[in-house]
Amino acid sequence: MVQLNQVPKLEYAGSADEQELAQRIFTLLRAQGHTMAARTAIRQSLTNLAQYLAEQKYKGLDSAEAVAPLVDKALSANPAIFLRQEDNGEVTFKTTKAGVAPSPDPVVYDHHSYKTRLFEGARPVEQLSEEEIAAKAAEAQAHSQAFAIPLPFAATESKQVAPVAPVVIPPVVVTPPRAVAKTPIEQTPVKSAPVTPVVKPAEPAQPVVVEAKPEPAQPVVVAPQPPVVKPPAPVVPSVPVIIEVADGVTVDLNQPVADILASHGDYFASALQTIVEEDFRFVNFVNDWYLDESTGRFSKGEFRRVRDYMNEVQGPVSDEAILSDVFNKRKSEHDYEATRFALNFRLLKEKKDFEFVGAEDDRVWSAPGLPAIGQGHRKASEVGVDYKFLEDLNLADPSEVQVEKGRKQWDHIITFYEYENGVLPYDSSAKELFPGPLMDDQKALILRFEAPQLYFTYTAELRYSTGARGGWIAGLEQFFADNLIPGAKLLLTQGTKSNHFLIEYEVDNEQERRLLFYDERRQKFVYRTIAFACKVDDNQILTPERFGKLDNQKRLEESDRRKTDLLVANAFELVGTKVGDLLRASLDDLYPLVNIERPFSRAYLRSLLTQGNSAFRPEGTTPDTYTYKIGAVKK
Repeated sequence: MVQLNQVPKLEYAGSADEQELAQRIFTLLRAQGHTMAARTAIRQSLTNLAQYLAEQKYKGLDSAEAVAPLVDKALSANPAIFLRQEDNGEVTFKTTKAGVAPSPDPVVYDHHSYKTRLFEGARPVEQLSEEEIAAKAAEAQAHSQAFAIPLPFAATESKQVAPVAPVVIPPVVVTPPRAVAKTPIEQTPVKSAPVTPVVKPAEPAQPVVVEAKPEPAQPVVVAPQPPVVKPPAPVVPSVPVIIEVADGVTVDLNQPVADILASHGDYFASALQTIVEEDFRFVNFVNDWYLDESTGRFSKGEFRRVRDYMNEVQGPVSDEAILSDVFNKRKSEHDYEATRFALNFRLLKEKKDFEFVGAEDDRVWSAPGLPAIGQGHRKASEVGVDYKFLEDLNLADPSEVQVEKGRKQWDHIITFYEYENGVLPYDSSAKELFPGPLMDDQKALILRFEAPQLYFTYTAELRYSTGARGGWIAGLEQFFADNLIPGAKLLLTQGTKSNHFLIEYEVDNEQERRLLFYDERRQKFVYRTIAFACKVDDNQILTPERFGKLDNQKRLEESDRRKTDLLVANAFELVGTKVGDLLRASLDDLYPLVNIERPFSRAYLRSLLTQGNSAFRPEGTTPDTYTYKIGAVKK
């Protein structure tokens, strides 16, 4: 008979809220002891129950001290279901899966113990006499003869030989030889005593036993053993074995486990996650789950050592580096992964002192007060506001990411704004190449850019978009200044980890050209001769031949820089061709100019020219050519 593990129907006492709370806690404790026997006590302290309900925001309360009296009152009102015990000020409640409060006194279950079963029905050992021992031995011998193994030849009875009388030989006395003449000595043969046979009288009524001559032993021919045939492997049915799990998800059980997990692993993981999230015994860091009671803890002093280590290296560090350099932990140790999980889980709880800035396969930690990554011309808050337009997918350019040799690659042309501030936009291409946030509240991600052409690694920071700011990648100003110019072609390739990348540029013959440069001392844009050896897009480099009016121009005021219409109108005045009361310019001419003061995508610029201010209109004859009515946009 199969006994179903059904939830018992219980009647709770107290008010409606107390009954609901008591039922909720009983369900929780019953889940805790789901592997226990029906009458085994399930124990939990009042402190843990209050802490759990406070984390669940029970009745809007988030303090365990406020929830504890409610739990104590609700459970104490049901003594038949919950047993309340207090030891040194620690209140503990016990119940069973059957919904019956256990006995406060210890119960000894010895009716089915090993000792009882071992000696149950045992008889005392009695010492046998010599006669009984002899009788037992004779009985065992007769039993063994009755089951004797047959011999391969005929059995013969051993012939009894009559005892032979011993032959007595008199002693021989040897005397020394005498010096006498040699005469033949007659030797008298010694006669042995005759052997007298002992005749055994025949017993009456005994059959005559005819002695059979033993046949010569025949060689034993060993029959050849048949070859051992291995049982055939079980035949896997070739037809699919389809089952429907839930929500319309069908799984073919005839497929290998690896293929099933590759196709439906996310579904099974989400289903399992829902179960473990409801069990308060488990804690997690991202997708790793451990038992809370087996997760290690760290003291304030150990957290202080981690912070000192970050200050020493002057930047973010990985969890593996912390374990190795601070706690002297090696990957070969058996508890390395458990300690690593405990470190990440505990650091995540210290939100005031540490910040997670890592990825799934490279868990990196930072702390407030460390030197900022990226020292561009603009402040981080200003850059975030400038890139806010990227949150509108219609204003972001399509992704330029391609897959080469199984790895994602992004070809990007550097604008003047990106070059001057050492940044890259977190647009559609970047979102496809770089990993997204691992935590719901994660604000940044540390990126490692390895430059194989320079044998150097750069540390950058991806700052995710928020409600009021767009996202961007900061920290590349040194690489840009040493190797590139505005308009150069940049190549980013996915590395061995999700936040590791290769950063390269296309090498070309070294050349010198006059390019736009901002003179900080004079506070003006000027053209200077700069040598470079990288390939560039001629449509996007700023040269005096195309943009001569930029020479000795000052920067726009901050209030004017934020006005996109004014930036576009200013670009028309610098590069446009006058046609009556209009200025005419192409998108390729306007794009590098508007990207001097603030970032623009081609889609964003095209949207302003076609759907923005009525002063801008597309020219009907030439694609991507626009006009601006002179003086229509006021400063």
